[in-house]
Amino acid sequence: MIELNMKVSHFVENYFDKRPILFRGALRNNFLSWEEVSEAIYIGESMTQGPRLNKGGFLDESKYIVNCGELGQVRRRLEKGILYDELRNGTTLVFNRMELTSYKVRLICKSISRFVGEHTVANGYIAFGEEESFGKHWDTHSVFAVQMMGRKRWLVYEPTHALPLKHQRSTGKQSECPAEPYMDVTIETGDILYLPRGWWHTAIPLNEETFHLAVGVHESTISDYIKYLANEIIGDFDAFRQTIPLGERRDIDLRLVANELARIVEDRNVLINYNDRRRRNFREASRPNLQLHAFRSKFQLDKEAKFLANTPLRGLAFDERINGQSVPIGRNLGRLHNFIFASTGAVSYKELRDCACEITGEEFDSLILKLLEVDVLELI
Repeated sequence: MIELNMKVSHFVENYFDKRPILFRGALRNNFLSWEEVSEAIYIGESMTQGPRLNKGGFLDESKYIVNCGELGQVRRRLEKGILYDELRNGTTLVFNRMELTSYKVRLICKSISRFVGEHTVANGYIAFGEEESFGKHWDTHSVFAVQMMGRKRWLVYEPTHALPLKHQRSTGKQSECPAEPYMDVTIETGDILYLPRGWWHTAIPLNEETFHLAVGVHESTISDYIKYLANEIIGDFDAFRQTIPLGERRDIDLRLVANELARIVEDRNVLINYNDRRRRNFREASRPNLQLHAFRSKFQLDKEAKFLANTPLRGLAFDERINGQSVPIGRNLGRLHNFIFASTGAVSYKELRDCACEITGEEFDSLILKLLEVDVLELI
């Protein structure tokens, strides 16, 4: 599906949160047809944050969306004639959270999640003209721009505010963008461009049909960790429960407070507990496979099948749960367990079988079916 041809360790050391990189021809299949894109729009148009139109800013939705009654409920509907006119006139259709309405998009997100080890979601951008919709801006999360159809020119500029947090947007700061681009590149169907958060960029259509996904990586930051400490940890210590009076001045030993905070921040066990809770609470969506499970007695696994671990988490301990479920792999099959959760992309039936030579083929197939059933693996 996606082949970046780069070790994760090399990517993390040299590119992640550091600088952009272009992966040519990295998306090998799972492209969407216009019919599939249209079906996703049909499913998503009634969502609160469904498809919207942008041309130098988001258009007033009342111009192209009507709210209509359907069996006693209000539904959001696109005015198709206006939609087509706007697209012909250079407007971009923006479809946030497109992975919610397209399984193929969900699989692309999952593939990138396996590579970076973090949760991802996807926004779609569809254009037919040659006008840039957003101008120069930065994103507050890292993005893998996956070119699904056509071409698009990207101008990328070095950051002036490195690693912005969610509330630190580029609105009103365009004058700070460097004059010379760090990268001026045209990406084509199948190419993937990685952009760290904070890097200025603009994407320009080339007067032809174009559709790309912006797969956003939603990682936790040190700021998130400090908020966790403030909300759930430091209240257990006397130094942080002192009153700061509004009126009469009271001396507070801030050095004591700072030392206590430093001790907590430097405690690796607290950080481990924070990450363990994040891992326990994570749930990855997957598509039901009714044919496999409803007719399990008659189902035969394809020996050419490919699978994805149904989680972005890697390096799992034997007693760790996935999507709330225990992993039904015994310690006698440690090589299989380690291989699945060290993988950074799709794995084949043969690769899995080679890691479980200790059991018979029938036992192996039964185990794989069980892993599919409890949402540890997904058949792709």
